[in-house]
Amino acid sequence: MVGLGLFLSEKFDTPVMLRITTRVAHSQGFVEKGEPQPRELRPYTRNPEKYLMLPAFARGRRAFIEERLAGLREYSETAAVNRIEWRDRAVGVITSGISYQYVREALPDASVLKLGFTWPLPEKLVRSFSEGVKRLLVVEELEPFLEEQIKALGLEVSGKAHIPSRGELNPGIVAGKMIEAGILEQREATAAAAVPEGAPAVPARPPVMCPGCPHRGVFYVLRRLKLNVTGDIGCYTLGGLPPLEAMDCCICMGASIGTAHGAEKADPAWAGRSVAVIGDSTFLHSGLTGLLNVVYNKGSSTVLILDNSTTAMTGHQQHPGTGCTLMGEPAPAVDLEALVRALGVRRVRVVDPRDLAGVTAAVREELAVREPSVIICRQPCALLERQYAPAPRVLAEKCTGCRVCLGLGCPAIALKDNKAVVDTGVCTGCGLCIQVCKVGALTKGGADHA
Repeated sequence: MVGLGLFLSEKFDTPVMLRITTRVAHSQGFVEKGEPQPRELRPYTRNPEKYLMLPAFARGRRAFIEERLAGLREYSETAAVNRIEWRDRAVGVITSGISYQYVREALPDASVLKLGFTWPLPEKLVRSFSEGVKRLLVVEELEPFLEEQIKALGLEVSGKAHIPSRGELNPGIVAGKMIEAGILEQREATAAAAVPEGAPAVPARPPVMCPGCPHRGVFYVLRRLKLNVTGDIGCYTLGGLPPLEAMDCCICMGASIGTAHGAEKADPAWAGRSVAVIGDSTFLHSGLTGLLNVVYNKGSSTVLILDNSTTAMTGHQQHPGTGCTLMGEPAPAVDLEALVRALGVRRVRVVDPRDLAGVTAAVREELAVREPSVIICRQPCALLERQYAPAPRVLAEKCTGCRVCLGLGCPAIALKDNKAVVDTGVCTGCGLCIQVCKVGALTKGGADHA
């Protein structure tokens, strides 16, 4: 599909979007590797009528767009990714993406029109398929994208009358809705959605920060201080989930600082009880303008830059602050402190996010002043720095089962027989649990406790 997208982009001089869903992104399978195809670099041709979109030029480009769409419509009719699978013609299903797999499981005997090229819609192919079946359905997740286009062709089709418009689908849901639609009998649907006999229940695994994550302590402090926290895109967005629950919003990449600034302007009281939180890579990507705006417009937002020296969420890619290019070659590393000062922020400090008392003091001090301030919480990602300290010891006789340590949301800590237990195979020895334990039941472990 990626290759097809690149081909279409070149052939029709158009942007192409390859849409994947959560279920596809979380799937795995064998990949057939192909040989790299030679590409000849075309010489640059000056063409302001195409690349300089002033109103006078834009009107002319509209005609090109119409011609391009006509070509794409024609191509979609014969595209190999759009295919009809004839089976029982009592029911025909039009579907695409992961929904096709669900349809094949729930309705193995139904005829299917699988669309891999969904816009422009292959109208002739859709009409041909419609004429070949007695009843036409559309199975798609969320919005009725295909259904509305097909109805606009004047064809009788049903989709969201049966298929939910919220949440993900699965074979069981599709089968159940086909019963309601009178297409499947109960026994057929039960077979399609059956769980293998004796299969254990799948335990819930809510996403949490990794053991030893340097962000954990920051959000623990922010929750304890009961602050309003405008968040951003990264691993640290998990700080909004239980048990930390220390993030109020996450709008888009780079929006944390602008959101905090806007809230402060709308309600000045926010200045003393709110912070913006943003990662180092996100800040360098799209946080600079927001901070500059705070300075320029005389705001007093307190910004926490969570500097873990990588782009952790998407696979530990390098960024301008790491000292390497994406290819691993040496590159100049941005000095965050100097950069922030160059934007006009006078109050800049660096703290260790694993020092809860230090983070608490820094946040309180910066919230008390009425000017922009930046706190850089610097500690490498736990998955990058693998030299861990020994796991803490649990003094069972002192543990009261108060569950304060569980409030960190660390996967290495659990409660057994109302006593804290530490999984030494998971623990990185970050020491946060020792700091939060009020009764001294968690103490520093020795080398024999690693």
